[in-house]
Amino acid sequence: MTTAGKQRAEAVREILCSVLRDPDRNLQKLRRAAELFRGREFSAQRQLLRCALEDPSHPYYGYLRRLFSDIDLDVVARLLENFCVNDQMIGREIRESVGREFGCRVPRAVFMDPSSSGGLLCAGSPGVLPEREYRLTEETMESVVRQGKVLGIYIYAFTGREPLHCAQSLIRICEAHPDCLFLIFTDGILIDWLLAEKMRRAGNVIPVVRFCGGEEETDRRHGAGTYRRVRQALEILRGKELFFGISCKLAENTLLYGTSSDFYEDLIRQGVCFLWYSMQVPDGGTVSDSVLPDLSRRAEAYQRIRRLRAVKPLPALDFQNDTRFFGGCQAGGRGYLHIGADGGIDPCCYVRSEDRSANIYRMTLLEALRSPAFRAYRGEAPGRAREIPSCPFPEHHVFLPERDSREISS
Repeated sequence: MTTAGKQRAEAVREILCSVLRDPDRNLQKLRRAAELFRGREFSAQRQLLRCALEDPSHPYYGYLRRLFSDIDLDVVARLLENFCVNDQMIGREIRESVGREFGCRVPRAVFMDPSSSGGLLCAGSPGVLPEREYRLTEETMESVVRQGKVLGIYIYAFTGREPLHCAQSLIRICEAHPDCLFLIFTDGILIDWLLAEKMRRAGNVIPVVRFCGGEEETDRRHGAGTYRRVRQALEILRGKELFFGISCKLAENTLLYGTSSDFYEDLIRQGVCFLWYSMQVPDGGTVSDSVLPDLSRRAEAYQRIRRLRAVKPLPALDFQNDTRFFGGCQAGGRGYLHIGADGGIDPCCYVRSEDRSANIYRMTLLEALRSPAFRAYRGEAPGRAREIPSCPFPEHHVFLPERDSREISS
């Protein structure tokens, strides 16, 4: 890390420590921390932070204070250190250095599917392997994190059917790497007070509970009583003072409720800290009109999301549509890569490549990032000149690395 980078990182650490010692008195110092981030990334978020700190009438004025009063301060400290310092400062310099040295792009996050079985998911989960059951070993996932940190990657997301079927392995990995952030996307029904306490003690775990509809729709899709069990999981996470979010997959039958003011208000009352949107698509990379809303309805939903997150104290990320604020499609190593439960390394978490030669059991993360499939996906191979402005999957339906330079560039 450069001398200037070390100085910025240390300055941010001192500010965060000061804020955590006395949030009521020192919260305003977060403005100075935001100014120490370089580049244009998260510039809009930094501006929002400054406004929220200065204006008591701002929707996020109370939200910031709630984070320091309702979330365990040890958890807040770990999350801020890992994101602001390890990912944004230390990790960023390493990623850029590795990218220059090896001629590839290094992502800031790795998505992993610990298992291809279990869970309440309807058709539409990324990385699902319906033909047979697969499971990543704990040693393999641990190796991925070790390799990733060498490349400057400090954010990991456990995705797939139901990661918490491997809960004990995941907790051990989180505890072994306190300098990383771990998101766990879960149906929530396996969360109990004991598991939530382990998450709290680790301090670097962010549970993200899948929650898409009201009681009637949820129970219709997943069985009677499911809605109540998911709500109970949210109560447990709030009771343990964890920083947690909701993952909402927008399908034709959940589009209106999932982008309604009532939905936001309900989540705020439940203590939810953020909302993660994505479009629901069927298994296997094919699109059904009965599941995926048409383009006009998706556009209307996205405008509702933008309006709601501007006035409601609940940050919301639209995984597909918000890529325009981060320079375009984040797949292919630009923002993330995906490792399936079979070990396959894919540029995109929604569509599996037909070329299965890239596998974590046969190559390293760096070798995968330098492979032809990843280079073609990101347009670094000859024959492709422009970036993808946002997620192309809903419109192109089949989006495979060995085909994309022909299909998407045309």
